[in-house]
Amino acid sequence: SLAMDSNSDIYVGGSIYRSPNEQNLKFYDPTDSSVTPYLFTPGATWTLPMIAKISSTGQVQWVKTTTAYNANALTPGPRYGEGISVTGSEVVLGTQGANEYWDNFQIQRPVSHQPDPLLVRFNKQTGNLIGVQEINGSATENQKLTVVAVDNDGNYIAGGIYKGSLF
Repeated sequence: SLAMDSNSDIYVGGSIYRSPNEQNLKFYDPTDSSVTPYLFTPGATWTLPMIAKISSTGQVQWVKTTTAYNANALTPGPRYGEGISVTGSEVVLGTQGANEYWDNFQIQRPVSHQPDPLLVRFNKQTGNLIGVQEINGSATENQKLTVVAVDNDGNYIAGGIYKGSLF
């Protein structure tokens, strides 16, 4: 997903893969070796939802992913980030969660509960987590968001795939 704010800063969201043996992941411009790569190491591994802010001049400002998994979590399946929207001083990413952390916010489901949709809100200048809105679905099915929008009143509107019951 891709969004741009009024300053022409770009927000890119999706998924990124980190194997347990990798220490640094990087964003870089393969066509311009003079641009210093942006290195970061997510606290979690495997397929992670991610969001990055790139300034209007092409410099990566920040990257956020799932921070860690809960101690009782089974090996997680892939988590996808789909849908970005920008409003005022924040940017929101549509993603999934079952047993992980986003900074200090913990998503805790029973063991083997499939991922539920999340709206993860960040300060668009700093990337600091503002909050996480959980949209609970059925335990046995994998639900996810695919689009996030903001209406004229600043309300978030989300849509996606709900294979089981919602709420």
